[in-house]
Amino acid sequence: MDPITLLSTLFSAIAAIAAAAAIWFSMRERQSDMKEDFVLWAIERLRDPAVRDARRKIYLLTADEWKELEQAVRDRRADPRLDSIRLVCLSFDEIGYFIHKVGLVTYRDILDMYPQAVKIWNKVYDLVKAWRELEDANTFLYFEMLARQERLKIKPTFETPKRLYQ
Repeated sequence: MDPITLLSTLFSAIAAIAAAAAIWFSMRERQSDMKEDFVLWAIERLRDPAVRDARRKIYLLTADEWKELEQAVRDRRADPRLDSIRLVCLSFDEIGYFIHKVGLVTYRDILDMYPQAVKIWNKVYDLVKAWRELEDANTFLYFEMLARQERLKIKPTFETPKRLYQ
């Protein structure tokens, strides 16, 4: 093999490795950006005034009101409190869906920011059971998956989104 061909082959190999490295680094950077975008979306979703107000109302309901709401679900009666509870459940369910299906962040990342997800799940669980009996056995499944991850005691790895503090 003549030296010119050898040099051109060597330079081509170096160029191919450099291009592959550039693609790999850009993919890693984009994955990091997508993670930050998802976390920011989750924060915005849970800080929505309607969702915040509905979360507050969940904590203020008494045991008798919870039983009344469960009966309202079973009787298929409309109740504005049920709508607000469903809004909170849907918010956490959407976040759990994206965590489970897309996998950009772990359950622990969200639970570190919103540990009340577990408390809310424990409060709404009986109501969700009633909805599942009437609607679909998978109602709010991803919210349940999100809340049940607390049992795993996974070491927190949450990184604060950089854009939040720029």
